[in-house]
Amino acid sequence: MRRLRVTAPLRFRPAGLAATPVARGGSTGAVGRGSRLLRDPVLLVLSLLLAITLLAFLAGVTPYPFGVLVLLILVVARVLYRS
Repeated sequence: MRRLRVTAPLRFRPAGLAATPVARGGSTGAVGRGSRLLRDPVLLVLSLLLAITLLAFLAGVTPYPFGVLVLLILVVARVLYRS
């Protein structure tokens, strides 16, 4: 009898797609994405402005949360751009 050698574990994808070999430990290389987003100065400034706007609205300083939708769209766009 012949023995089969397995070089890497297989991760099966749904819907009948072919199996993809994955490195040991199951890492797909997407681990560093979060730390890269935390070091983005534009994203940090946009997130800080969004937080200040929401806090000012909740504290009663402004009657309406001005620019929340615009800031939220900019934050989402920046995250998608960096990903």
